[in-house]
Amino acid sequence: MNGLDQIDGSIKAAVDVWVDPRPAAEAAGGAAVRWDGTRPMPVLRDEGEACEFIRGIRRELVALGLGSARRVGVLDDGLTPRLARTAYLIGLAGWDVVLWPGGGRAIGGMATRDQAVRRPQGAGPGPVAADGQAAARSPIAAGGAVLSERDAGPPTAAGARQAEAGADPAELRPWRREWLLLQAEAEALARAGRLFDVRSAEEFDGTAHAPCCSGGGRIPGARHAPLEWFLDPAVFRTPERLLSRLGLTASEGAPVGVYCHSGARSAVAFFVLRALGVPARNYLGSMHEWLQLNEAAVFVV
Repeated sequence: MNGLDQIDGSIKAAVDVWVDPRPAAEAAGGAAVRWDGTRPMPVLRDEGEACEFIRGIRRELVALGLGSARRVGVLDDGLTPRLARTAYLIGLAGWDVVLWPGGGRAIGGMATRDQAVRRPQGAGPGPVAADGQAAARSPIAAGGAVLSERDAGPPTAAGARQAEAGADPAELRPWRREWLLLQAEAEALARAGRLFDVRSAEEFDGTAHAPCCSGGGRIPGARHAPLEWFLDPAVFRTPERLLSRLGLTASEGAPVGVYCHSGARSAVAFFVLRALGVPARNYLGSMHEWLQLNEAAVFVV
């Protein structure tokens, strides 16, 4: 029996292809495509570099057989940073995604497909989560909205040549620019008090940092919102508690940003906020990238 045998049939029916980012020994075997989105990131200095990065992700996913899929399910053992970052990259590249935190364990009382994909009244485009379910056990569906022309990555001469040559349409699908923060955009949200750092208190105050970085600190103006807040089992039952801590409302119109060290923990916060109707954006490069671009201005408290 593989992990997918344990998933509610109605959820399975809503997904075209399953992706499993877990190591081979833990994965769901041939029932899912193995692909882990927690990989080293190139520095994305501008929109052009971001577009090239997304094209590379698309090419990988098409090569794995996702080309004709509309909705991709991503599974892991819990609402982990690995699950969220993998799903985030797939969704950023243009596929609709469903996060399944149940992994290979038998799960009872999960939401039906209708519950998993229904959108709360008044909620804007983006992911929705089953009402009344624990954050670490709920399926979260993202995407499904029709992307406008302004949401798509800019057209290119190379893209036009690919279209003329009959390339797989999955490589040409629009990417979700509104999900991504680049460095300057993250700094602008920080100045406005709308950028949240989801790392530990020690990382936030600069007394601890990842071994790959020469120093620590935070983006000036960022506010601390530890990941534990977003993993509270009651987050979907009583969302007002989290929103109150963040100084936000479910009817937020202006975007907010989240970041961590590598864009993985912040991807968890991103999906939770989107599920609550907040137009969140993830600084994918996060602190690792910011320190590389601001080596002479590391901010340590």
